Amino acid sequence: MAATGDDQTRQLAPDAAQTPGVSVAPLQCELRALFATRPPHRALAMALASIGKLFGARYAVIHARVGFTPYSEEWGEDGYELPDNLRDEVNSLMLRVADQGHAQSVRLRLAAGTAVVVSAVLFGEGAEQVGHAALLFGDLERSEVHQLAAQVEALMGFLALLLTGRGAIAAGSPSGPVASAQALDSVGRPMRLLFQVVSDLANRHGLSAAAIGLVRGRSVRVALVSGQADLRDANPSVRAIRSAMEEALDFGEPVMFPAGARAPESGTSQPKMHAAWRRTRNVGIVASVPLRVGQQVIAVLSFATDTADGLSKEKVARIAAEAAPYAALIDVSSLAARPILRHVADEFSALRRRRLGTGRRAWITVACSLLVLLLLLFGRLPHSLTVPCTVRASDRRTISCPREGTLVELFVRPGDRVRAGQRLAALDSHEDTLAKIELQAQLATLDAQIDKALADRDAGQQRIFAADRQNVAARIAVVEARVEQAQIRAPSAAVVISGELRNQLGARLAMGAPLFELARYDRALVELRIPEHAILEAKATQAATFAATASPEISYRLDRLLIDPATTVTEGHNVFLAEAVTDATLDNLAPGMEGVARLETGWRSAWWVVGHRVFDWLRLNLWL
Repeated sequence: MAATGDDQTRQLAPDAAQTPGVSVAPLQCELRALFATRPPHRALAMALASIGKLFGARYAVIHARVGFTPYSEEWGEDGYELPDNLRDEVNSLMLRVADQGHAQSVRLRLAAGTAVVVSAVLFGEGAEQVGHAALLFGDLERSEVHQLAAQVEALMGFLALLLTGRGAIAAGSPSGPVASAQALDSVGRPMRLLFQVVSDLANRHGLSAAAIGLVRGRSVRVALVSGQADLRDANPSVRAIRSAMEEALDFGEPVMFPAGARAPESGTSQPKMHAAWRRTRNVGIVASVPLRVGQQVIAVLSFATDTADGLSKEKVARIAAEAAPYAALIDVSSLAARPILRHVADEFSALRRRRLGTGRRAWITVACSLLVLLLLLFGRLPHSLTVPCTVRASDRRTISCPREGTLVELFVRPGDRVRAGQRLAALDSHEDTLAKIELQAQLATLDAQIDKALADRDAGQQRIFAADRQNVAARIAVVEARVEQAQIRAPSAAVVISGELRNQLGARLAMGAPLFELARYDRALVELRIPEHAILEAKATQAATFAATASPEISYRLDRLLIDPATTVTEGHNVFLAEAVTDATLDNLAPGMEGVARLETGWRSAWWVVGHRVFDWLRLNLWL
């Protein structure tokens, strides 16, 4: 958008570009204290001012809801008033961000420079949106805008925790790892000990943040984040940490960013997920260490510092060595917390691994064993269904009376083939023909009058006669159209299916009355009546053929089988109607002919083909 007016231009043009590289840790402590000692609305207003000043914003706004209580606060730097047109742009971006569910930024073109608006969403319980906020900045570089968006999104997630009251646990424990009650209950006491060990490591090595995640297959579930109780994936900071943990799991070795970062063998220049986590913090160094039991990674320990010299390769190696002996506690806690069904399933899995091996070898062994068993005990037979059918005409089309009139001529009968444009019947057009002759006489008279006016140089009379001539010509066109409508023609090549009108010759027909029914004669349509008990097998049809009762020695292939989704009662039986087309002409298969269709559903086990109906009857009648 382009702003107009000198005042607005001066207000939006910054003196210098702001630098978004700031630490939010002190602000988080300030926000905890605000929401712990002040009412929510007052704390929210003061928090908005602190956020705007920290990031160097010109204007900030937040709209939030806690339960049924709405909160709306605005803040602007001293002497700044937001113009109405710019306010509309900010509100529009906030609505778009609320609809899409993630932070966005937009650059606005102004008369004397540019402005940047960053907006983010506040998430509550169950990833429910509880509000959204926006900050207005002066001109920024693209990299600065991306950093700002990440920081604002993370800070709004923290603010949502405090606003909804779920950040009380984090506020009470400003340092050291904090686990949610659900996470502690799920892993048991050995895991609690591991949490304490991680906390001691963080305090001993001066780490500003620590987190631990449990490995499940190729994914990681975050079980602990220092200073944070909300461990949902909707939380942006938790999502960034989980991505970094999964990247360390893929590497299989300690990962550090930016200093000393190692890349995977595939050739990636840097650990991108750790770089993204570091951008959300904007300061310090981040690292992750896989924790192993034997050759299997069962957890990932991630930590970060706020200073660039707080971590080194040697310190990461020492932390990994100190945490490694405690990794077995995770495996022990998982075994101790298993329910009975999980315990039985694990025992069966262990037995399978001992007998069949693991990985590809196990699958190959199982597949070969089953194949040998099937070949020894059972053969395979092609399975097919036989269902009754009726031949129908394809692409049927009804020809209606185009106008009111008397039927005077009939040129076709049912069974006749017709070409495109061929006459089927004719209505009485005698009156229209006379009207056309009369109008043509009037047209000739007007032509003569126009010539006389032209000779007399009477321009007024000439224009009047010319207008009358146009009116008569239009009436002639209408009459000619009615005369043409009296000739009823075939729209395309077809065969007449119905339309015996010989007993209606001389009768007056109403407009829209059905006259003929045409259909394609080069293709027949077969209607199948599939019994209810065979519908599931029929849906797996691979090929279908049809034979008419009149000529069972000739079979026709059926294509494009379409089954109706609802049942129809036919002759007291519940059936599903289906349609299929065949390349036979209506000369070979006349509409109304009966026959049967064979639906081939593929190869089935011999015992199933022979006995499945008996087993189905036993299940339905004896509830076996």
